[in-house]
Amino acid sequence: MLNAARLRSYLVHESRTWNYLQDRIVLHHASVLFAGVLIGVGLRFLNLLPPVSPLVGFGLLATATAISLARVALLDWNLTLNRGVIPVRRILVRYALFPLVVGLAAQAGVAGALGVQDIWIFTLAILLAAPSAITALTISRINGGVVLPTVYMILLSTVVSTTVVLPLLQFYFKEQLAGLVALLVGLSALGLLGPLAAVAFLRVRYPIETAMLAERSAAPAVLVLTLFVILSFQSIQLNTFFPYGVVATLIGLALRISALLLLRRNSLYSIDDYLSMSYPNIFLVILLASLLEVNELLYVSTWFLLPMFALAPLDEWLCRRIHLSGYDVRMLSFLRVERPAFEEED
Repeated sequence: MLNAARLRSYLVHESRTWNYLQDRIVLHHASVLFAGVLIGVGLRFLNLLPPVSPLVGFGLLATATAISLARVALLDWNLTLNRGVIPVRRILVRYALFPLVVGLAAQAGVAGALGVQDIWIFTLAILLAAPSAITALTISRINGGVVLPTVYMILLSTVVSTTVVLPLLQFYFKEQLAGLVALLVGLSALGLLGPLAAVAFLRVRYPIETAMLAERSAAPAVLVLTLFVILSFQSIQLNTFFPYGVVATLIGLALRISALLLLRRNSLYSIDDYLSMSYPNIFLVILLASLLEVNELLYVSTWFLLPMFALAPLDEWLCRRIHLSGYDVRMLSFLRVERPAFEEED
């Protein structure tokens, strides 16, 4: 809301072209991020990517996370839980059972029986345990999801993943567990819970200013993530696409299949389920791999950016088929829309 004194200033300084461009960036953010992948590969091929500390990437990720969270209204936890918004059992299967089964398989010597190295099994387990990506919020909003369940699934998956990754790290890095535990907890807390706490505080103290800043910063948040994507290619060799890029593509497809199997069919929250469970927070995995200096995990997680955003058209197609009809009584009830009188008579 603007008073008359500020309205003229607003109209003078607003740019319709820039606002239109920002909307296009947000709406087609998957294409923008995919362009970031191609730019990163091109700059790496030309050796033009400067070495950047993982802490810089962490700062970019935290900034984009805070903006994305600020754009979503956070409701009361009790109200949300009582309505059954969060599919707890499905989240435990996706982020706890799957990764632990793969990790135990590695411990049981399955890698040797398959003729592959243990690091491959470990990498798969870590990617499965990666919490839901913050980009799922924007994707859900664009494709007709309810969004709010996505927020809570991101939070719950982060807590579950942090707990699960600890034994997975112990499987592979037994002698360094103490330092890795502190590193993982710190990344998870600062990367998601820190921005969430800051946004919650600002929403209480400055609700209108926070909402305005968040909406006007949506496109810059996408560009910040795109910069993170570009810089992610600074540490890998392009000839590692075979086999790491191929493996990353197969994992990306496998995650989408598992997400389809775990989503709540014919539910108001099907889109949120699918996106939360098929988009791992690969940005966090890249940071973790960089700090641990585990090249195999770094290569697979970085190349995973390619199928993650290249498959966006597939996700849009799937979302259209799992979305509830706009005439479904549950959708109308959620939106607090009354059915027209002539429809009630029919």
